[in-house]
Parts: sequence; structure tokens; C-alpha cells
Amino acid sequence: MQEVFLKDYKKPDFLIPEVELTFEIDEKLTHVYSKLKVIPQSQNENLELKGEGLDLVSIQLNGGDCEFTKTKDGLSVSVPTTEFILEIQNTIKPAENFSCEGVYKSGNILCTQNEPEGFRRITYFLDRPDIMSSFKTTLKGSKTQYPYLLSNGNLVDKREEGENHIWVWEDPFPKPCYLFALVAGDLAVIKDTFTTQSGREVLLELYVDHGNEDKTTQAMESLKNSMKWDEQRFRLEYDLDRYMIVAVDSFNMGAMENKGLNIFNSHYVLAKPETATDTDFKNIEAVIGHEYFHNWTGNRVTCRDWFQLTLKEGLTVFRDQEFSSDLGSRTVKRIQDVDTLKNHQFPEDASSLSHPIKPKSYVEMNNFYTATVYEKGAEVIRMIHTLIGEEHFQQGMDLYFQRHDGQAVTTEDFVQAMSDASGQDLEHFKAWYDQSGTPEINITTQFDAAKNEFTLHFEQVVTTHNAQYDCLYMPFHLSLLDEKGKELLSFEQQKFILNQKHQKLVLKDVSSQPVPVFNCHFSAPVIVNYDYSTPEKLHIVKYAEDYYSVYNMMQILYLDQIKSLMKQFTVNGEVNILPDLITAFQSVMENKNIDNELKALILSLPSERIIFENIELYDAPVVDKALEFLAKNIGSHFGTYMDKWIQQTEFSSEYSLNQADIGKRALKNTYFTFLAANKESQNLQKIYDSFKNATNMTEELSAFKVLVKTENEYCKTVKDEFYSKWKSDNLVFQKWVQAQAQADYCDIDLLKHIESLPEFDTKVPNHIRALYAGFITNLSRMCDGDKETYAFLANKILEIDKFNSQIAAGLAKKLNIVKKMPSLGKDYLIQEMQNMTREKSLSNDLREILDKNLKSIV
Repeated sequence: MQEVFLKDYKKPDFLIPEVELTFEIDEKLTHVYSKLKVIPQSQNENLELKGEGLDLVSIQLNGGDCEFTKTKDGLSVSVPTTEFILEIQNTIKPAENFSCEGVYKSGNILCTQNEPEGFRRITYFLDRPDIMSSFKTTLKGSKTQYPYLLSNGNLVDKREEGENHIWVWEDPFPKPCYLFALVAGDLAVIKDTFTTQSGREVLLELYVDHGNEDKTTQAMESLKNSMKWDEQRFRLEYDLDRYMIVAVDSFNMGAMENKGLNIFNSHYVLAKPETATDTDFKNIEAVIGHEYFHNWTGNRVTCRDWFQLTLKEGLTVFRDQEFSSDLGSRTVKRIQDVDTLKNHQFPEDASSLSHPIKPKSYVEMNNFYTATVYEKGAEVIRMIHTLIGEEHFQQGMDLYFQRHDGQAVTTEDFVQAMSDASGQDLEHFKAWYDQSGTPEINITTQFDAAKNEFTLHFEQVVTTHNAQYDCLYMPFHLSLLDEKGKELLSFEQQKFILNQKHQKLVLKDVSSQPVPVFNCHFSAPVIVNYDYSTPEKLHIVKYAEDYYSVYNMMQILYLDQIKSLMKQFTVNGEVNILPDLITAFQSVMENKNIDNELKALILSLPSERIIFENIELYDAPVVDKALEFLAKNIGSHFGTYMDKWIQQTEFSSEYSLNQADIGKRALKNTYFTFLAANKESQNLQKIYDSFKNATNMTEELSAFKVLVKTENEYCKTVKDEFYSKWKSDNLVFQKWVQAQAQADYCDIDLLKHIESLPEFDTKVPNHIRALYAGFITNLSRMCDGDKETYAFLANKILEIDKFNSQIAAGLAKKLNIVKKMPSLGKDYLIQEMQNMTREKSLSNDLREILDKNLKSIV
């Protein structure tokens, strides 16, 4: 494995401003013809082109023969030091390509995925993001087998040639090759239009498998909302004549922002109330928005090199978060985004896979499409927005595009635009781009009643990897509550900046001992360490105006209780629920100022992953016992109230995605979780009735998941009924698979049974994620020390690595749970990971992850 370093970046010796591609399309053997206009930038007479899995047919320089040699990763061509034309013909075999990179077959269509380095699987090229080219693409294929031949840009010509037809596309905007796309197949198309703020009419097209036309309404509405929002909020207008989205079942990621031709995992396009949940609908809105917003933040301005990935991804995640917040509940969205960060990115930061949002090196770039680059990257952008304000942020965006439209740039270029537009010095802030690990803020306080002063001492515990700074520069919002719960600081007074390793803040005119609330709205992606008393925690839950802080403190109270129960179970002491938790739960449950969706979030128990990250050793049986005891007791205390609320609440028979109905469904599901814990027949019957009578997937799936989570009298019945009803719907079938993979009783026999079903495809990434990733993230089962299960999973990862190394590496990343597993299971899993590394044919993707996992524990 060869490591690549940011410090070694060099400008390209050659530019390729113009590319002409011709494809003679056939799934068994596709002929690719490329014509490249190459402009040398140095005296280098060797052009090194990347190519992988290609069969070279011919190569010509300026219309004649040329000298070249095949290398282990492509071609080395002898070229002049003046402008020249290079023409290459090669063949590829899409039907035999299961990597989901380059040109491959998904169902009955051919499609592409080229980010980060898939284009080299199509033809020989300078496969790097700082080579910006205008593309003209000609596609030739069977009229019956491939009625649609799609590529980037505008359609400039269509003609027939016998049994074939030819479509010609031109993209006038320079782009790197990772944004090239093609789709060929027999698809249904749904059309609409959008009129831009300047009056241009843009054709909108959604391509889906036949029979899925009725599942595209949300995707089309989300696209139009995205286009309108980007004009209104960021003054950014779409720039081509048409915008196309294609939904495919086999896709390694969520979606890809190819210029004018987005290719999507079907999970993020197809939805109707009967088959998709509220969460699915919201995710479609977010992902459609994300890929559309890339048209400017990623396409028109792109990355100079892959170390700059967060330049486009962190910024665009921030933009899609703001889009969803503006269209829905900003508070709920903020809590959900922070919850995602804490469940995925914080664990990454605490593991051997920790890295800065702008890495210094990589072995396999595929492994850096991470929560750190995306979600933490978005938090870094959000901090800039907080520091300089909305008006200056928009001015900074305008300046960024004015300076860099059509260029491949760096994170420094972006921060400089923000600094210049706002007049703020952000040099110290840039240390966030080099920092790895989650920063911690240790806080102590003193109240001086004689002086009416409240003094706060802050200490940053952070590794900056920056020689100039030993700490970070961040916005840090706090509030103070008096004994009656009144806020003592105005909103402007709540804003502070931490920029020293040790810092003191003195607040005057504080007449009584306040309760401080730290990092309101999650103003910085840090861990706050402060010794709250239990009454102070309750005070925040009851009175804080920032509902993120209410949610966060409720999670802390739950964790306190879980740790207490684990200790009690371990020593066989008296087991009880802390009355303060019951008080906090009741105060939220009965608070009429908190809407139902928000209430459902605040009252939900911590995830297994959050618990895992907050205890020293994950003793699965003890954790399970504590969670079960906690849920049972809350259900016993408030079961009557919850049941009465469910019975008296009017649930609309006609599905609507409005906030009120979403909230009702969410709170009902949360209450079901507690009511089911005691496994009382009357409660299980009510949940089963909800499952049977549901008119939408949100209610049907929530009841289903509650009933299949543990073994009970309805478990087998609902599994069989759900399967029988939905086995022919691929996306719903995946929900059925995942729910069982995460059940308390799931074992190797159940995994093998699901594998054997005719609907399960071991080569489809969504199926792989639903079953194997679903099980690996089932911590109660993964930590129980079953040697046979670990061997089974290791063999599966190796099998998958042979045809899709990205997905295999993604599964291996989840094995970093080994660090906190009990010794028996830990030893077995380490042994299996070591065995995997001995495989000679192991991909670089998988080997890099396994080596990092093992490095931290062996």
C-alpha cells in the first residue's frame, strides 16, 4: 500500500481542457473512444495516464502512432512539450463489474460512479480533480435495449442508425472527470419544469424503473424546493437546460452530484406513504437538496485535490441542513444533526480511524468519505457562519464564487473569502481543519454573592496539529438560569468566543447562584465537562429555552441512570430508578410548549452507540438488563398517561407530511417503545392492532420494529405477515431485513436464513448494509463473544471485498467496537481481523481499515 501525502501535491504537468468521448454501448462489451486535447505545462515528455480493468485497443498521437508502455496502473505515453491531440480506444465489460465504480450494471441499466477515482475504470485519463475539462459525449446503443442514453450537460443531437440510436451531449462548464456520468437503459421518466429567477425554463426529469412512477412525487417536489431555496437564500441559479435524476438499486453511496445528471441510490428517490416512513421522506428532501446544491459548491467550484474533500462536502452538508431547517422544524433538525454527529463522528474521532476534516495523508481515498469530513466539516462551516453572521456569510459566498468559479481550489481559499468579506481574521480558526479528535472543554465556576459576580474558567483539551496554536478558536454559547428558571442573559449576551487554552469569563450583576447552560444550540462540536448536580440537571430540563440543551440534559440523566443500574446489577444490590429521572421525564411529557416531534426526541432513550461511548466496557448483558429495567419502569410509571394520549389523539387516516402529523406519529412510536417493555399482552395487542390497521409505512414499521425487537407472542406473526406483504418491494424488504438484524435475538442462523431468501442479493450494497452492517451495529449481539459469529462475518467481509472493496471496508470500519468489548469476544474478533489481513488478495481499502483497527488494540 502506498501512502499519499498532502505535502507532496504538485500542479499537473498537463491540462486537458477538451474531452470528446464516444461509447458504443453493450453490457457485455462496451467500446470507448476518447479524444483528448492536451496542453503541456512543463517540459515533461511522459504523460502518465491512470487506467484500471481496461483492454487497450489503440492509441494515436496527433493522428499517428506513438510510443507508450503499459504500467501497473495505466499507461505511460511519450509526448511532445507542445499542445497535442491524444486518441485512445479501449473496451470495458460493465456486466462483469460489481464494484459499483466506473461503468457497471444495476438491474437492467448501465450507469456510472466515478468519485473519487472511478473514471480510470472507463478510459485512460489524468484521473485527478484539478484537471478541469469540457466534455462532449456521444452515446450509441440499441433502441430497444437502451431507449434512453443520458450524459452530462445539454442534449445537442439525437439520430437513428439502423437498430441503434445516437444521443450527443455537451457540457459547457469545465469539470473534473469524477463528475462525468452516463446512464443507458429502459426507464420510466417523470417530467416537470422549473422557471429560474431570471426567467429560464429548466426541464426536470426523474428516471426510475417501470412501475415506480407513483413513488416520485416527493423527489420532484424536493428538487423544485431546492432550486427555489438556493435562489432565495444563496442567490444561486441553475445553469443548464435540464436537470436529470436517475434512481438505481446498486449504489455504494447515497447519491452522486454528476453535473446535470445525478445518479441516486433508489432509497433516496422512491417514496409513497404506503412504502416510506416520515424519515424516508425527510431524507429524500435532504439528499435531493444536497446533490442539487453541489451544482455550485462542488461542481462549479471543486476541490484541487482529494485532501480538500470537506471543501465541497462539509459546505454542502451545511447547506442541506439549512435547507431542511428552513422548510421544517429548525430545532428538531438541529437535534437530529447533532445526534448523527455524536452517534457516528464522535466515535470515529475516539477511534484509531480519527483524522482531521482535511487529512494529511491517505492510502485509499475511498476510506475518507467519513462522518468527520462530512458532518464535522459541516459543523466547522456552521461555526464560521455563527462567528461572522448570515449577512457576511452570504457576502463571503458571493466572493468565493466571484474569485473561483470554474476552478479547483482549497479550503484556505474558502476561509479567505469569508475572512475578506467579513473583515474578521480567521487565521486561528483554520486550526480546525488540521485537528483530529473531539475537543473537550473543562469548565469550573464560582459565584461571589458579595460582588454579584459569576466567574467561569474554561480549559481546552485538544490536539491541534498546528505549531502556531495550542488551542482552537470557536463560538461558545451559554445561558444562565436563575432559581425560578428565568434567563439572565439576552441572546446577544449568550455569545462568547473561546480562543485560549485557559480562559476566564466574569459575568457581573448576577444576584443569585445561577444554573449555567453550556454550548447552547451546540455552537461548537466539543464535549463539555462540567460537574452538574442532579437538581441543576433537572432545572435545565424544566426551564432551558434552548431545546437542544433540554434534549442533551435528558440524555445525560438517562446515562446517569443506566450507569447506576449497571453498577447495581453488577454488585447484586438493590435496584431502583432515580426519582429525579421520573420527575424530568414527567416535566417534558406534560410540557405543552414542547411540540410532539420534539417531545419524542427528548424522551427517547440513548442509542446503544451513545451508551457504548460513555462507558469503559460494554458488558452487553448488563447493558441490556439496565435498558430493559429502565424502559419497563418508565412504562409502568407513565403507561396509563401514554395509553390515554394515544387513545385520545386523532391520527389522520389520510397521510400528510405536515409537522403536526409527523409529531403525532413520532410520539406514538416513542410511547410504544416504553409500553412494550413489560411485554404485557394488552399493550402488545394494541401495538399489533396499530401494525395491522396502519395506513402508512411510518406507523406500520414503527409497530413492526417494536414487536420484532424482542421475542414475544407477536414477534413471529408480524415477521411473517410483513414479509408476505412486502417481499416484492425491494426498499421495504430491506427494512424487514435490517429490523431483524438489529433484534435482540438475532444470531448466525437467522443471518444465514435471510441470506438464503430469493429476494436477498448478496451483491446489492443496500442488502449488504441492511443485513451485515445492521448486525454489526447490534452491539448486544456483537459483544456476546460468539466465536462462530465473528468468523462468519469475517468471511463475509472477505467475500464482499472480492467484488466491492468500498462496501467491505465500510463494514470493517464498524468493527472498531472491539476496543470496548469484553475480553473473550474481543480476543476472538481481534483474531479474525488478523486472519483477514493475511489474505494476499485483500484490497487496499479493506487492508487500510483493518490495519488501523488493529494498530490501536494489539
